[in-house]
Amino acid sequence: MNEQVLYAVLNLGVNVLELLVLLVPMAYLFHVHSTRKFKVLLYAILFVMTISIQSVFLYELFTRTVILFVLWSAWLVLMYRMRAPIAFYFVLLYVVLLWTTDTISLGAASVLFGISEITQFDPLGLYVLIYIIRTADLGFMMLACMLFKRFSTMVTLPVRDLLLAMVLPLLSLLMLPVLFDIVTKQPQFVGEASVMMMVAISISIASPLYVSYAQQKQADYLRADSLARELKIEKEHLYVLGESYRDQRKQIHDFNSRMFVLRGLAQRNANQAEFASYLDEVLDIDMPAPEANVNTGRPTVDVVVASRFALARAKGVSMTFQLDDLSTFPLGNDDLIVVLSNLLDNALAAAEKVEDPSSKYVQLKMKQGDHSAVLYVENSTSAPVAIADNQVVREPGAPLSHGFGLVNVCECLDKAGAKHAMEYDEGVFRFSAVIPVP
Repeated sequence: MNEQVLYAVLNLGVNVLELLVLLVPMAYLFHVHSTRKFKVLLYAILFVMTISIQSVFLYELFTRTVILFVLWSAWLVLMYRMRAPIAFYFVLLYVVLLWTTDTISLGAASVLFGISEITQFDPLGLYVLIYIIRTADLGFMMLACMLFKRFSTMVTLPVRDLLLAMVLPLLSLLMLPVLFDIVTKQPQFVGEASVMMMVAISISIASPLYVSYAQQKQADYLRADSLARELKIEKEHLYVLGESYRDQRKQIHDFNSRMFVLRGLAQRNANQAEFASYLDEVLDIDMPAPEANVNTGRPTVDVVVASRFALARAKGVSMTFQLDDLSTFPLGNDDLIVVLSNLLDNALAAAEKVEDPSSKYVQLKMKQGDHSAVLYVENSTSAPVAIADNQVVREPGAPLSHGFGLVNVCECLDKAGAKHAMEYDEGVFRFSAVIPVP
């Protein structure tokens, strides 16, 4: 094979391998939201443009790096529909990684083989070294993405926090060309430069992880505070509702007693004046509005469901429920308050936004068995609900407190050893839980 053709093929292979170092980890970390034809087209465009830019700006390192930086970031945004700052960060990490491994590997090889300049390397040996370096880069990039997937919430971080997470990686990128220049001209300093570069790449990975950790801690604190305040307010609300509920039942009981008296008067053919006088007394009573017929043997459930039934009627939402005798339902009163109030409040809020009045509905089922209890809530929604890892995905930029209610529900159920799941399908959101009986 002609030597020039061989080097062209080897150089093409390096370019392909470099792209794989970026693309394979991104495919692992993110989901493609495009058709297969569009995906193939984007891959072809990326490959052709990358090769063209590297060929045209072969000896202009800074210009080539900047143009490729913009190209790769824009491509990630189009392919994975990710936010621009996230795409920018991963390309930044990718470039920092390539600079770091190139500098350390070439510097170490220079010292090992006594070579003072990169032009003194055997061309084929240099390509072998580059292939080894890029393969190691791919493994390192995959490891970093696995860490992000396991520990980082950066995909949902606000833009302000994303920019903060990129400050140190960006400073590292600005430092790397200087270190590369030092190593290529004075290989004896490769040890010191390697340490600095490893620190730079470590900072580039740790920075967003730390920001995610700090945000998660803040979210945990806000959630705990929100739960405490919500529980206190709900208890006070339930106490008032419970008193009203008991008064309401007492009035209905008294009314029924009076109706029996009227029936007795009618049966013994009481005179018209006596009958009319007693009827006037009955009609003078202020009767409460019709209530939901809730009697589960668990006052907490009765009051929460009755109050949400009244709220659903006010919002124009159809609410139905099927409830067993729940006197031994395996959740404490505090946990029941948190679980039921949050699930029903979220369901009512979502159903209320549905445009078609006939499609606004909430369904509640609570079943009690010998070994387990079942809780099921279903409601209509006006917009799709994104669910990942059995959790509703918080929209980017949403307040930290957004979604705490459902998180608190899951924590209460987890504490009881329950298995719970949620799903969205064609305008319907469903939440179900199976709770073991101790």
